[in-house]
Amino acid sequence: MAGRSNSDAELQRLRAENRRLKAQLSKPRSDPTDHHGWKVVLMVSLIGLAAALLVVGNLLFWSARTIVKTDSYVEAVGPVVSQPAVQEALAKKTTSAIFQNIDVERIAQEALPPKADFLAKPLTTQLQTYTEKTLQQAISSEKFATVWVEANTRLHERLYTFVKDYEGDGTIEVNDLYQKVTEQLQGTKLAFLANKQLPANIGNVTITDAAWLPTAHWVVNNLMVVRVLTILLFLALSVLAVWLSKQRRRMVLRLTVLYAVMLLASLLAVRIARAITVDRFASEYQQAVREIWDTISHGFLVQTWTLVVVFGMVALVVWITGNTRRAAVIRGRIEDLFAGKLHQSIFGNHENAVTKWFGSHKKSIEYAILVLGFVVLLFVPISPVSLVVLALIIAALELLVEFIAQP
Repeated sequence: MAGRSNSDAELQRLRAENRRLKAQLSKPRSDPTDHHGWKVVLMVSLIGLAAALLVVGNLLFWSARTIVKTDSYVEAVGPVVSQPAVQEALAKKTTSAIFQNIDVERIAQEALPPKADFLAKPLTTQLQTYTEKTLQQAISSEKFATVWVEANTRLHERLYTFVKDYEGDGTIEVNDLYQKVTEQLQGTKLAFLANKQLPANIGNVTITDAAWLPTAHWVVNNLMVVRVLTILLFLALSVLAVWLSKQRRRMVLRLTVLYAVMLLASLLAVRIARAITVDRFASEYQQAVREIWDTISHGFLVQTWTLVVVFGMVALVVWITGNTRRAAVIRGRIEDLFAGKLHQSIFGNHENAVTKWFGSHKKSIEYAILVLGFVVLLFVPISPVSLVVLALIIAALELLVEFIAQP
């Protein structure tokens, strides 16, 4: 009886376990992707925002240095006037303005005898050409370049001070202009004119409504802070995205590649903006506008390319130090290189199609290089320098063939 009781108890236990398993199986199973769905959405959002902040922060970093600091501004715009196309455009534009406002042809007609007034038009054309040439020579001189730098320095300092200290809604009245002008009279005999208010019927007259001034005032005073906050937020979002990822090395690799691509896209956008801007000008001034754009944006391009190289190097290091088979092969090649095994570091420890082909045709290739060297001598001027250069090139090619054909 005891054995039967034990069997019944075991049967009851198994039936209870069966009911429990059925109840568990009858419950709707949750999709494992739902559990991590919020994390994926969060990571994508973080990465997208970080990439956007990188592009914006890169532009802000360059703008802050160029707009706020006078030295950086002058360094950016100073070389503009040294560009030949800019010099030609300035001379052409100035000459055109002079001859549009002064009727030189009429003056020449009045000065010439009645029977020679037909010479007025060709004389005017020659005078215009001479004026443009003379102005271009003056603009290309070192003295004008010095004046250009000094003028831009003063202009930037005054404009920056005005915008930085500006308080108002963008409306500029006669009194505002009067106060700025009389500030220059301090310490002179006309200092008594400073800090005076003009009569209301004159001083309150609006000169212009510059709605952009309040925005410019905010940008000038907060650009440095916004730049720092943008960079810090970019770093924080990148670190958070890596921390949330299960495969952090792969995430770092993906982020660095993405950031490099985004910076390259911003460089493409700059080129598109340049093309659009240049097309808005007359054809005779387009080259000058293109050179002005390239000169001013040079610092931004250098800065952006530097970041692209940095992110590319980080991605390369992360990939090489990874656990992929190809990365292991590259590491082995690098170790061979540092061990003095140059051939193995490039072609590996085994022969391939390239090394086999060079090995079997080594003599023919070396003779062909020598023949090619003699043929080149038939078409280039013979001099001690050309002979030395050609000999060095032939020697380098022969050594390269020996290196590749090495078993």
